[in-house]
Amino acid sequence: LQGRLILAMSAWYQRDHDPAWKDRIGKMVDGLAKIAIYRDGYAFFPLGAIGEDFSYAKSGWKETNEPQREVVGQEGSALAVHTVTRALATWAGIGGDERALELAGKLVNWAIKPAFWADAEHARFASDHLHAILIAVRAILEYAIVTNDERLKEFARDGYEDVRSLGINRMGCFAYNTEACATADMVALAIRLSDAGVGDYWEDIDQYVRNQLVEQQWVNADQLREIAGQGPAHQVRPPRDTAERLIERNVGNFAATLSPTVLRPESGICCSANGAQSLYYAWESIVRYAEGVAQINLLMNRCSPWVDIDSYLPYEGKVVLRNHDARRIHLRVPRWVDKKTVHSAVDGQDRRTIWLGNYLLLDGLQGREQVTIEFPMVESKETHTLTIASRVERSIYDVPSAGEGEYLMAKDYTCHFKGNTLVDISPRDNVEGQSRTRDEDGVIVTIAVKGIPMYKRDHYKVGKAPMKKVRRFVSPLTLAW
Repeated sequence: LQGRLILAMSAWYQRDHDPAWKDRIGKMVDGLAKIAIYRDGYAFFPLGAIGEDFSYAKSGWKETNEPQREVVGQEGSALAVHTVTRALATWAGIGGDERALELAGKLVNWAIKPAFWADAEHARFASDHLHAILIAVRAILEYAIVTNDERLKEFARDGYEDVRSLGINRMGCFAYNTEACATADMVALAIRLSDAGVGDYWEDIDQYVRNQLVEQQWVNADQLREIAGQGPAHQVRPPRDTAERLIERNVGNFAATLSPTVLRPESGICCSANGAQSLYYAWESIVRYAEGVAQINLLMNRCSPWVDIDSYLPYEGKVVLRNHDARRIHLRVPRWVDKKTVHSAVDGQDRRTIWLGNYLLLDGLQGREQVTIEFPMVESKETHTLTIASRVERSIYDVPSAGEGEYLMAKDYTCHFKGNTLVDISPRDNVEGQSRTRDEDGVIVTIAVKGIPMYKRDHYKVGKAPMKKVRRFVSPLTLAW
């Protein structure tokens, strides 16, 4: 897709600085500018063959009608097209391309039209397609950051908060039909909002990544085989599809799920690009460095040229930092930690704790020190209600709409947390069920299916972190995204 190609080439440009990438992106920007449809103060792309992006034939647009509402197209949302808008704004920030920025601005003006929102003043969404909504919110935020537009930054924050109000945000589950795409988008959006100073969402990020994001990744080949074996036989038709190493190639992919406790086969595999990118976003944001100062935002394992982070969470409340180059370290301590219980030591010598908000300040460092931070783990059992709120004119999931403040579904779950890590959840939804699919003749059939339980995390309940030796790679480069 056009937007993802620009983002990919932007990454390659940062990696090797080959001017050929800049030239290719420039030609794509010119092409997009030529085929856009312009109105008074905004621009749009007509919906083409698929809704996530658009298809432009050599003969021109089949039709140039402007979408008049959000819930349209094969993807179910006119907002899904704005991956290209984010790509244009991102490239403008990286490559200084004014043409890309101008087109992005016109597309943003289209994205914020009242017709696409239940409340355009506060970015309250109109449909249940959270991924599509968040595509647009991310695009608006990137443009706002590049242009320093405070009103649009506020709009993006409101959109994030609106989605955050759904589901069980404590675990990164935002609705009963939770795409990994939506969870990944929320990780990305929370990081960029925090970076831009529009909010402080590092605690949210920690919760999303430790829980729903990683739980929705398929990491077990045997489980994938079990899921695949439940469906009807499929005749492979090259070159459209292939069965070559099908299971192995999907290990590491991501799933949508209809339950916060079960990966259901009917949800399928989804969100491969978004989920993988979000893992990078989280990894990159663990530690940042500038002018001798390392800022550690997430207490997760990472090695870097500046400082290595060995996190014992959620087994133990302990973090060991192996300093390489930092003269000062700012370390964010999670919200659930009682600051009075935090103990820090540098090379075995106790240090007085100095705080700036939730950040523990360690200065006077020379490099090569080992810093140890310790605090008691906190466990909690909390009841959370998972709901699907209806602010839908016409639901893309073919369910009846309800009035403002009413709900289509609500269920209470008891969540057992160690810190921000969900180690158990109950009640557990039934893993057995039925799924509607199509057979080889295209006829819709109902089959019995069995899902895979999520959050089977008894290993996290022990109080001692398991240790193993690994060979670590220190990346010399991080990419702006």
